Amino acid sequence: MNALRWTLAGGLLFGAVAAFPWGGEGTDDRAVAAVEALRPGYSAWRAPLFEPSESAERVLFIAQAAMGGAILGWAIGRRRAA
Repeated sequence: MNALRWTLAGGLLFGAVAAFPWGGEGTDDRAVAAVEALRPGYSAWRAPLFEPSESAERVLFIAQAAMGGAILGWAIGRRRAA
């Protein structure tokens, strides 16, 4: 059970660190820039269904990291208990 707590704490810490603005651009921005450089007249097939704001995007990333850490911690805890 102790390993599970450490794993969950690590996942939450990772999520908190990821929330801070480190500057620079993300991979999505780089991909768009690369496509625009390679094919200037390119237009997307369809518009995105959901496009969150920058702050909401960070919160969603933190939630995803926390859930992944929790699942990983649960799996490690179950494996050690067996």
